[in-house]
Amino acid sequence: MSAETLFYIIVAIILIDFIIDKIVDSLNASRFNDPVPKELEDVYDDAEYRKSQNYKKEVYRFGVVSSVFSLFILLGFLLFDGFAM
Repeated sequence: MSAETLFYIIVAIILIDFIIDKIVDSLNASRFNDPVPKELEDVYDDAEYRKSQNYKKEVYRFGVVSSVFSLFILLGFLLFDGFAM
């Protein structure tokens, strides 16, 4: 196996992992506006639950920006021989 093939395999693994992670995160984020589940109505106060969901939304948004930035930095290092010896 050549070094070039291994390079493309590594880049593909990084991209596939990123895409799967973002799909799973977006599926989770799609439920942030749901009401308190019936089983937990006596445990959670509605206002506290909304506050918690709003916090999760902000953390999700920041996580998306942060992970996209990290992906670009990592791919930049790989593509421009930042790890070359």
